[in-house]
Amino acid sequence: MALAVLRDLRDVKALTTAVEKGYFAENPLLILRWNAPVVNEKVDPAAVPNPAQVARLLAAVAHQSKRGGRGRHLEAFFGRMYYAAMRSAEVIRRRITRPVRIRPSTSTGRPARR
Repeated sequence: MALAVLRDLRDVKALTTAVEKGYFAENPLLILRWNAPVVNEKVDPAAVPNPAQVARLLAAVAHQSKRGGRGRHLEAFFGRMYYAAMRSAEVIRRRITRPVRIRPSTSTGRPARR
């Protein structure tokens, strides 16, 4: 977040300098108007898969690797999105050197003790 703000400030400084040197008549950022899009805060429960549906989905995705696909990679990708509540960009950025370790569950649904 801080890097994005610094990049924005750098761009504003560059445009201000360009106006001062006569490359622009006025700063084009001042003309730009942008409104944030309306965000729907509510999640439709019917759109969220239940644990049984996710298990079937992950099994089907993993089955793709048996036919020469990237099933194991996609299984890990979608598994992280569901079980770790990560967004796709967060999963992609996650380094392989720091994997998320999910311990197997017992029949009670609680993580198994080591």
